Amino acid sequence: MLLVFAAGCSAPAAEHRKAPASRASLSLPAMAPATPSPVPHVSSWQPPPVDPSDGRSAVLTVGFARMRGQRVAVSGGRDGQVRLWSVPSLEPVGEPFDGVESVVVERNGRSALFVIGKDGGRLWDLDTRRELLRIKGPVSAVTADRERMYVGDRAGRVTIWDLGGLRELGRLTGDPGRPVTALTVAEEVLSVGVGNFGDEPGGVDLWDVAARRKIGEFGAREEAESFNPLQAAVVSGRAVLFGSSMYGLHSWDLHTRRERSEPLKNLGKAIAAWGFPSFTMAGDVLVTGQSIGSPIELRDPATGLVTATLTGATSSTVTALAARGRLLLSGERDGTVRLWDLVKRRELAGS
Repeated sequence: MLLVFAAGCSAPAAEHRKAPASRASLSLPAMAPATPSPVPHVSSWQPPPVDPSDGRSAVLTVGFARMRGQRVAVSGGRDGQVRLWSVPSLEPVGEPFDGVESVVVERNGRSALFVIGKDGGRLWDLDTRRELLRIKGPVSAVTADRERMYVGDRAGRVTIWDLGGLRELGRLTGDPGRPVTALTVAEEVLSVGVGNFGDEPGGVDLWDVAARRKIGEFGAREEAESFNPLQAAVVSGRAVLFGSSMYGLHSWDLHTRRERSEPLKNLGKAIAAWGFPSFTMAGDVLVTGQSIGSPIELRDPATGLVTATLTGATSSTVTALAARGRLLLSGERDGTVRLWDLVKRRELAGS
C-alpha cells in the first residue's frame, strides 16, 4: 500500500503559538513492494520574504528526526531559520540553524540534518550539532537512501555522496541549464524533477543509481509545467511515483511506464491553479494540503477520492507536510507548525 496515515479525522481544538519571526521509454529493474525512502525532497532556495500580516513567514519544509534518543520535529521557513521542536508538545528545542529548508538524513544509526541556505548546504549531526559536510553553490534539492545522499543543483546536476565516509561518489548530469526541482529515491531508482525552460515544460528523469545511467523520462503535459515535490510509494502492490505541479497531482506506474490517470486537480478552491500547495504519502493514505485555511484532506491513493478531512484548525495555506507512523506534521504559510494524531483523529499541538 502507501506510506502513513490512518483515515478519518474530526476537527479538534488546540492551542496555537506562532513560530518566531518527450520524455522517452523506460526499463526498470523489478521493484517489490517495499518501504520507499523516508526522506522528503527539498525545493530550491528562495530569498526569505516576510509575511507582512504578522511579521512571520511561510514554512517550507517539515520532518521528523531523533536527537539524543528523543523524537523531534523539524521545520524550515523563509525567515531563514530551521527550527527543532519537541514531540508531542512542539516546544522549541535548542537554537535554530541558519537556512530555509531541511532534510533529515539517517546516518550510522543517528539522525543528521541537511540544511539548505543561500550559500549552499550543510550536513549537521543533530546530537552534537557538529558540522559534518559543507557543499558550496546553489543546492536545489536533496534526498537520501540508507547508503547515499543525492544533492541536486540549478545546473541540472545531481551529486552522489557516500553517507558513511562523506565522500563524493560521482555525478549525474541531466539537461544543462535546467534546475533540479525535486528528488526522491526508491529501489535503486532515482527520480529527478527537471525544471521548465520558459514556456517549455520540464518533467522527470529516471536514473538507475547502481549503473548511473538514465533509464527513462516522464514528460509534463502543460506549458511551463514542472514537478515539485516528488514522492515514491507502493499503491496496491505497484510502485508509483507522485509528482505535484501547478496543474495538479500526477501519478505514474513505474512498471508500466504510464501515467495512472488524469492528474488529481484541486477543484473548487480559491486559487489560480489546480495544484495542491503540499502533499505527502504514508501507509494507506494520501494527504493533501489545502489553501486559505481549508481542511487537510485524507485520500485513497488508488483513486484520489477524499475519505476524511482534518477540519477547523488550519489558519492559512498548508505549505508542507510530513508523516512518521501515526503522526502528521504540517506547516503553514503564516509560520504555524501543527502536530496531528491520525489514529485518534485530532491535533496534538500547534507552535
